[in-house]
Amino acid sequence: MPLPRTTGDLQQFLCAINWTRQGIPEYKRLTGDLYAVLERAMVLAGTPKKQKLNRFLLVDAGWSESDTACLNAVRGALVNMVPLAHPSQTAEVCLYADASQDYWGAVVTQIDPSELQLPLEKQNHRPLAFLSGRFAGASSRWATIEKEAFAIVESTRRLEYLLLRPRGFHLYTDHRNLVYMFDPYGSD
Repeated sequence: MPLPRTTGDLQQFLCAINWTRQGIPEYKRLTGDLYAVLERAMVLAGTPKKQKLNRFLLVDAGWSESDTACLNAVRGALVNMVPLAHPSQTAEVCLYADASQDYWGAVVTQIDPSELQLPLEKQNHRPLAFLSGRFAGASSRWATIEKEAFAIVESTRRLEYLLLRPRGFHLYTDHRNLVYMFDPYGSD
């Protein structure tokens, strides 16, 4: 696949891979710089319409070598896309959510109920979906606990079709205070 030449080509590429975003871990982080170039191009063109964007070369929108590296990383992620499993009614569903300073992410997996007692590294999790996002504007100034909580709340909101089930789901986070907030009477 050749490199995009125009900003319209970049828009078409981003729209096409958007359909596969749930199978690409860290999608938002990987594509962030490409979307920034596209946004600059839309300002240049005065519109998001592809017909006008095709008139602008990527270099006109500030395309650089780091953007080429970013595009190649996205292509690599697309080639190595994680195959998603089909939800099973007999499996246990697990949600892993985390946040960093700039990004948040989540993965929903399913596991055979008998494997829940095994150590985490010996469990055979089959991914059902990946989500990620970027903290921008006011959200970039949130405290760590708010960012961690946002990753959980946003993931459950957007993936409720996988998580709402008679047996519920298992939530995993690395933030101890959130464990208490979501289950104040649970055991340690």
